[in-house]
Amino acid sequence: MHNNKESTAAEVPRAVRSLPWLIIVRLARSFRYDGLEIRVFEEADEAREVFLKASDALGLIADRDPADYRRIRRHVSRILFMSVSGGLYVPRLRTCVISIDYAKRSTALDVAMMIVHEATHARLWSLGCRYTRSAQDWEERTCVKAEIAFASKISDSAQSIARTQNLLSEPWWTDDAKYLRSADELGRLGCPPWLTRLLLGRRPTKGRPQVCDTSTSLAPRLLAACQR
Repeated sequence: MHNNKESTAAEVPRAVRSLPWLIIVRLARSFRYDGLEIRVFEEADEAREVFLKASDALGLIADRDPADYRRIRRHVSRILFMSVSGGLYVPRLRTCVISIDYAKRSTALDVAMMIVHEATHARLWSLGCRYTRSAQDWEERTCVKAEIAFASKISDSAQSIARTQNLLSEPWWTDDAKYLRSADELGRLGCPPWLTRLLLGRRPTKGRPQVCDTSTSLAPRLLAACQR
């Protein structure tokens, strides 16, 4: 059993780091697809464009893999499109975050694969799996396998499958890689060091696994978003 005081102390910084995400969700434009909340942090015309792409992607999942679609509806409260690198899952808000630039330039199939990937993180979290350093490699590979399993049900998906498989050659999910990537982008946005530490926490060190629950994953444009 954990000491209550220690548990409470550990929860406070995580809760604080969740606040920027909540602000962004509230500021983003809101849409609905089959009851699922879609948020897009963008101007009206471009937000509508991204929403239509997301609708096509979700429709593809519902049509080709109904079981996967039901799992998404069960474990995900919303999908947020904003300026981040790639995608991530925010457990406290049950929110899948996906790069808005990626959504704009990608096909509905590729966006659907990204949604499946992040929704698999959501499902694993609901099953009690925590994104610790020791579990990162297994969990990311599990999510990539889920993407590929979905895409294999769709004709003309060989190129997307091959591209996704190639991503595994360079692990992007290590704590240190994510931290450095996020800190670098926040720095270019003019984020002061104290705010970077608040958003990202301490730089991961060997032997200290971290739960990937909010900004420790990837939040490269949170500062710009909060200032909009």
